[in-house]
Parts: sequence; structure tokens; C-alpha cells
Amino acid sequence: MNNQQNRFIVAATMSSGKSTLINALIGKEVLPSENQACTGKIFEIENSFNKNIIKIVKNEEIIEKELNIENLKELNTDDEVETVKISTEFHNFDKKIVFYDTPGVNNYLNSTHGKITYEFIKNTDIENIIYILNATQLGTTDDKRFLIDLKEICKKNKKNILFVLNKIDLLDEEFESKDEIINNAQNYLRGLGFDNADIVPISAYSAKLLRKAIKNSLNTRKERLEYQLLLENSLEKEISLLEKELGIIFLEDKIKSIKNNKDLKKDIKPKNFIDTKNKEFKSKNEKKRLSVKNNKESKKEVKSKNTKKKSTNKKSKKNKKRIKIKIL
Repeated sequence: MNNQQNRFIVAATMSSGKSTLINALIGKEVLPSENQACTGKIFEIENSFNKNIIKIVKNEEIIEKELNIENLKELNTDDEVETVKISTEFHNFDKKIVFYDTPGVNNYLNSTHGKITYEFIKNTDIENIIYILNATQLGTTDDKRFLIDLKEICKKNKKNILFVLNKIDLLDEEFESKDEIINNAQNYLRGLGFDNADIVPISAYSAKLLRKAIKNSLNTRKERLEYQLLLENSLEKEISLLEKELGIIFLEDKIKSIKNNKDLKKDIKPKNFIDTKNKEFKSKNEKKRLSVKNNKESKKEVKSKNTKKKSTNKKSKKNKKRIKIKIL
């Protein structure tokens, strides 16, 4: 596995599908994803070869637990747990990726959820954010408020946002095409100050079902029926093509291509590379010329000093002779 690490904050308003999306990217059911406010803490999830563990910090003690949903649900409601770190193998990543699942900011039953997310985004040095838009509830008051705040935070702290338009499969394409839905989302974001927003349309729940089916881990009758329905209604019957149709492959390719700002600075070449190199060449020649000039000038100074010394010595000799004559 490549040691290069890219870290992403996954943020959204409540029930936009954050945990479902992360589960789809991992390729298995790791995070609880019921249609309610699930996450009450920051969950750090890293892809790690041949590992399936949870590490927590509780009362300043590091504890390891078995990775399963029941344990995570318990930890999520335990106020004494400060940090939750999950290590497991991801479905389609060969380099180190870390996702941070954050609480929904608009949980009115628990106002601390929003504070946790805001503080984390403001104070962390993580540069990349994946923001999930709910295609079925685009432009809600809570979503607008969060995005306006997020715009200011990103501007001050130089963070990048990749927008994911989730639940796109739940809209009726007889009334509105996928392109029109994406265009509406772009106009919505443009109105909030996000010009040229990068939007990836996705069906996170269907992608999660597909990934679980690949691993023969559809555990409930409901999931198996939904998967059969997905296959019947899809244009593509081949698994790899269906993954592309659902948007998960395109999103993974996007995530893999994103670099941190520090890495980007290393890769950026000057706008006019040839002119810059010419300037560097001229600068080097100028330095050489000045160096030669300085050497010549220093030699002249040395010569001048030597001449003055000789002149002074001659004068002193003459004066000595005069003194001797006078004494005689």
C-alpha cells in the first residue's frame, strides 16, 4: 500500500447520507446509517490492509475493540469516549485515505453536534472537504446556512470542497433529467458564492448494496429484495458498468486525483517556464560578470595599495638620507 495519505472531512446536514456514502466507499457496512442523526462524534476511518479494529480514547486510556456496528453505536452515545478511530480495508483504494465522518450540524435534539463539526472544520489542518447535497431536499434553510458558513471557513483556512449530489436515483427522470438536476445544483451553489463547483452525482445507498452483494454480505431479506430491484431497473447488468452508472467509480477516481495544497505547490510550474529559465540563466551570467568585475576591482585595489606602499617606502628612505646628512 502506498504510504501517501489524503484526508477528507465528510460533512452535510442531517440524513444526507454521509455514513451511507462512506460505507459505499469502504465496500461494507461499517458505520451505522439509519435515517436519523447517527453520528455524535468525529469518527476517523482509515483504510488499513488486513485490519478490522476500533481504537478509542476513554479517560485518557487507549482501548481496542472489535469492529462491528453494535460497538460503534455504543461508543457513539458514550460521553466518556473522546476519540474513535476505525481501521479497515477499503474496497477500491491502494493508497492511504482517511475519512472523518462528522455529526450533522442541524440536529435540534442535540445542539452540541453542530458545535463539534464547526470546531473540527475550523481548527483542523485537513484541507479537503467532501460535502454531501441531498438531491431530494436541495436548498433547505439548514443546508444554505451551513454552506454560507462553510464558504467563509474555507476562504479563511484555504480548504477545498468536492460536492457530492446524493440520492439522485430517488428523483423521477420523467419530469427532470439527471443533467437538469445537476444544473439546478450548480445554480444553487453559484447563488451561495461557489462558482464552478465540482459536483459528482451519486446513488450512495444503491452503490453500498452493490458493493455488499459483490462480497456476498447482503444480510437481510430487505437488502436482497432491494438489490434485485436495483438490477431489474438498471440499464447496465454488468457489475463494473453498474458501479459506473451509480457514480461510485467516478467519485473514487476524483478522490484519488485530489492532492493537498502543499503537494500542489510542489507540482506547479511557472506560467511561462521558458522565460523563467531564461531569467535564471541571465541572472547566473550577471552574477558571474559581477564576480569577475569584483575580482578585477579587488586586484586593482591591491595593486594600488602596493604602489602606495612602494611610494611611501621611497619617501621614508629619502628622509632617512637627509637626516644622516644633517647629522654629519
